[in-house]
Amino acid sequence: MFTNKNLIKLALRHTLVAFGAVIVSVATIWFLVGKIDSTASSIIKNRQIASNFDQQTELLSKLKQNAAIIGKNDVLIENAFLSSDNILDFISGLDGIATKNKIIQTFSFDSPAPSPVSSSFPLSSISYTTKMITDVSTFKSYLSDFEKLPYFSKVDSILMSSQDKNGWEHSTAISFGATLFTKTVQ
Repeated sequence: MFTNKNLIKLALRHTLVAFGAVIVSVATIWFLVGKIDSTASSIIKNRQIASNFDQQTELLSKLKQNAAIIGKNDVLIENAFLSSDNILDFISGLDGIATKNKIIQTFSFDSPAPSPVSSSFPLSSISYTTKMITDVSTFKSYLSDFEKLPYFSKVDSILMSSQDKNGWEHSTAISFGATLFTKTVQ
C-alpha cells in the first residue's frame, strides 16, 4: 500500500539516488578537468619543446653555413700571418705596389716584438717605415693597392711634406709608419 511511511522511503531513496548521481557527476567532472588540465599542460610543453627544437635546428643550419664559409677563409687568414723570420713575401708585395704605381720607395723594418693582440697562436708585430716621393693622387692609388695585400698590416702614421708652391699635388715627400703582424717563430 501507499502510506506516508512508504512515501517518505520512496522520496528518500530517490533523493539519495539523485544525490549519488550528483556526487558521481561532480567526481567525473573533477576527474575530467584534471585530465584536460594535464593534457593542456602537456600540449603547451610539447609546443615549447618543438619551438626550441625549430630554433636550434635553424641555428645549427646557420652554423653549418658559416662553418662552410669560414672553412674556406680560415686558410686565407692563417696564410695572412707570415712567419716573423721570413717577411720576404710582404716586402715583394710592397715592391710590386711601388712598381705598379711607378714609385721609388725605401723602407726599414724593426725587430719583431710580441704583439698586444691576442690570438690562438703567438703573434709578433714588426714596425716599419716606408719613405717615397710622389704626388698625392699616386699615393692614394698606392694606399688603395696596399689595402688589398693579403697580410695583416696597419698604417700607424702618415707624414707628408711638400716644398712645391702648389702643395701636395706635385712632388711630395711621404713617410708612413706601419705595423706588420706575423706568427712568432720560437
